[in-house]
Amino acid sequence: MLIVISSYVKQIDISSMALLLALFAWPYPTRLIRAQVLTMRERGYVRMARLSGQSSRSIMFGEMMPNLLPYLAASFAGGISAAILAATSLEALGLGPTRIPPSA
Repeated sequence: MLIVISSYVKQIDISSMALLLALFAWPYPTRLIRAQVLTMRERGYVRMARLSGQSSRSIMFGEMMPNLLPYLAASFAGGISAAILAATSLEALGLGPTRIPPSA
């Protein structure tokens, strides 16, 4: 899909390449994080916080977010490496930014 879209774009620069990669990169990590949040929502410490009368914001940021940070970091690192590989493969096919001078 990236190859087809980038072949239709006449002049592609870095910002449009980043937008194109981000357009297709967000669904998988979003589904992964959503699934993790839905399983965390049913865990005992969240139920206990809900029974003790904590607000939803307090439960989200005090109970769930510290446990979710490793998943967010891993998803971020995986997304960066996937975007680098996708951009490199598009440039190897000649569909990447062409007006960027090589750095010395």
